[in-house]
Amino acid sequence: MLKLLKIWSFSHFKILKGNTLVTLLGIAFGVAIFTAIQIANQNIRDSFKWTIDQVAGKSRLEITGPDSGFSEEKIVKVREFPGVKEALPMIFQSVSVQDPITKGEEEVVVLGVDLLQQSQFPDFTIVQDEHPEFLPGMTGLLEPNSILISSFLAEHFHLRSGSVFSFTSGHKTIHTHVAGIIQEPHDLPPLYGGFFAMMDIASSQVLFNKLGKLDRIGLLVEENEPLEPLIKEIEHTLPGLMVQSPEQKNSMVDSMLGSFNLNLKALSEISILVGMFLIYNTLSLLVVRRKVEIGILRSVGLSGREVLRLVLLEALILGAIGSLIGIGLGFLISKWILKAVSLTVTSLYLKVFTQTVSFPLAAGLESLLTGIGVSLIAALIPAWEASRFLPRENLIRRGEVKNPHLSGGLALTGLFCFMVSSVLVFFPPIHPLPLFGYLAAIFLLMGLSLMTPACMFILSRFLTAPIFRNRFVFFKMAGSGFFKQPARNSISIAALMMSVSLLISVTLMIHSFRKTVDLWIDQTIKADFVIEPSGWLNPGTLSLVTPDLEEKIKKIEGIAGVDLYREDHLLYGNDPYLLNSRKLSIHQQYSRYLFTEGDSSEILKEAIDRNEILISERFSLEHHLRKGDSVTLNTPTGPASFQIGGIFYDYTTQGGKVVIDRSLYLKYWNDPLVNVLAVYLSKESIDQRRGEAIRREVEEALQKKDLLVISNQEIKSKVMAIFDQTFAITRVLEWITIFISLLGIINTLLANLLEQKREIGILRSMGATRNQIGILTLCETGWITLLGNLLGAVGGLALSLILIFVINKQSFFWSIQFDFSGMIFLRTFAIVTLTAILAGYFPARNAAGGNISEAVHYE
Repeated sequence: MLKLLKIWSFSHFKILKGNTLVTLLGIAFGVAIFTAIQIANQNIRDSFKWTIDQVAGKSRLEITGPDSGFSEEKIVKVREFPGVKEALPMIFQSVSVQDPITKGEEEVVVLGVDLLQQSQFPDFTIVQDEHPEFLPGMTGLLEPNSILISSFLAEHFHLRSGSVFSFTSGHKTIHTHVAGIIQEPHDLPPLYGGFFAMMDIASSQVLFNKLGKLDRIGLLVEENEPLEPLIKEIEHTLPGLMVQSPEQKNSMVDSMLGSFNLNLKALSEISILVGMFLIYNTLSLLVVRRKVEIGILRSVGLSGREVLRLVLLEALILGAIGSLIGIGLGFLISKWILKAVSLTVTSLYLKVFTQTVSFPLAAGLESLLTGIGVSLIAALIPAWEASRFLPRENLIRRGEVKNPHLSGGLALTGLFCFMVSSVLVFFPPIHPLPLFGYLAAIFLLMGLSLMTPACMFILSRFLTAPIFRNRFVFFKMAGSGFFKQPARNSISIAALMMSVSLLISVTLMIHSFRKTVDLWIDQTIKADFVIEPSGWLNPGTLSLVTPDLEEKIKKIEGIAGVDLYREDHLLYGNDPYLLNSRKLSIHQQYSRYLFTEGDSSEILKEAIDRNEILISERFSLEHHLRKGDSVTLNTPTGPASFQIGGIFYDYTTQGGKVVIDRSLYLKYWNDPLVNVLAVYLSKESIDQRRGEAIRREVEEALQKKDLLVISNQEIKSKVMAIFDQTFAITRVLEWITIFISLLGIINTLLANLLEQKREIGILRSMGATRNQIGILTLCETGWITLLGNLLGAVGGLALSLILIFVINKQSFFWSIQFDFSGMIFLRTFAIVTLTAILAGYFPARNAAGGNISEAVHYE
């Protein structure tokens, strides 16, 4: 078999080197994107897991509280619990540092720890004055403003022991002295991507205004001590604190990123599916061209089963070579993909710290098996057809295989797929992944693909109508050859249809989402100015200011009201959520929420009067809550029960949102600090256009250079910039899929030209010019593009509805208002048609340049 493969198959690969090369490129690009996405997802997951495990150190449990911290006195009680060997205090603070290379701001994590407790952190080596020492016995580290920085920071910012390291925290700039460099193990990834530093906990409490407070407590627990009873006892005895093991935190992160990773992986897999059509086309062409050879082999004793194995072996070779190239290419582009995905994850969820890219063998193996598996699936039909060839029939007749693709049964199967798709959209998610939504999308695309031959037949009949008898001659001539190859051409149309569907559907989804978010911002962000610490919108950055600024600002003429806004990241059970407190009376008077039902002003008034809370749509759906239900929240004063007064639309990704009036927050959380102050101008000030003058007065009143006064429009621009950034990687995946489908067009045209070589020679001998032959070939490209665009428009519209109302709803619990845009269709058609014509240029040029006598004597 292997000898026959070498003599017979490889010779045909050389003859069809153009088709073979295009096929390998299609597989390689599809596998490359799949591999790069797998590497990015795995690296981000590993980054979170490594950070959680390293910060935890030897701690089996970690205690956290509100974002502003909790009283350090509680560590005394924690140490008294049975089974607790040691309680290790920690301050956790994100700061901003001016990057000398990019001139932008980088986030650095500063850990305040008890430097005398070596068990608190990993076995780092500290370099001080170029002499390595271990932590105990080092001098100067306990001095105020002394700091230890990572070796990455030292190299990146050109620092050494004794250097001054400056950063911004909240609304003040802090200058510290580098007491040593942290050398991490070389065989492990850097903690927080290298963007981290450590200092003595007492110094960090002073510098970050956290005197008497802690952010976290790590618990060293006896090995045989069961954790669940201990967790319940701590949370019951010390209300308002949250206790988790590193494993639980890792699980929470995996759950949070699960839908996002699945969506990215699904998009990358579409690229491989489009590449599958290239395999099918190439192997179908090889089978058709070798009918006589197959007949000879069958007549001398080769069985149909051996022919089947031979064709599948060819697919295996193509798939393996293309996949290996794709894996290598995927690793090369993985750093760029990782950066793009990291920006998206940072915008939507948590700050990602990644500097290096590791290549997980599991990702490479999965990519290889996926590429080979898809290639074998694509080869099944051509291999089965080749195995059914009768020796005598193959020896006396050549031409395209009689293929069942135009049968009415195929169209009926397509209709059945549409029915299955329409039923699957009503199935609920599974933990909470929208698996049935993806199945609905797959069956929709399968149905359209199966309907392609029927659409070709209908269009061919339409062109024979009397109205087209003497019109569009070149287009009809191209069509006559085009419709003679229904199996091959329908596959190219289906590949292009799938790409156009993806492009239109995702673009429509993003367009609708953007319109929805834009409307949401316009309706809910009504403040004329917002006063915020620098870096407030940066994920993971905690910036709090004292509320006494409110009185200063309210004295300025023209200001009607000031809202004090505070947010905390807390847990509801084991699920994260965002607690917002604000003055609901101010919000009712000057702003609003978009509620799923009811009037905003009335709901806010009732919430104030009845001490009710408001929850986001995501929180409602995730925890199966309705208006009027009671919710028990864990507060520092103990569990407190609140009634739900309303459910509002919101587009956060961190487990939903709960809004509470500031008076209730002060009662139960007893923390007056705020994140931002929202300033509302009086109607007279707005009418008199005094906004900029009042803004300058506010800036003068603050007298703090790190507090920013941002206008309403600037806030909206920031939010929309973050929104656009989150979909950057999605757009890249779309265009790579389009590129692979264009390779499919080139592959089909090259195959058709080989089949039509004799006809082209006859046309040339009858006087057809090179330009006319080239135009005929481009017209054939036009047929593929026309049907691909038309079917893609139908598929794109239907797929966008599945994305908006099923997949996104089940993944993120967001309600997106569908907004149809005809320009998206027109722009997509124009771009795809232009690029398809460019793709058809080289086959057209090749067709026009053939030798006439050779073409006529081809057979």
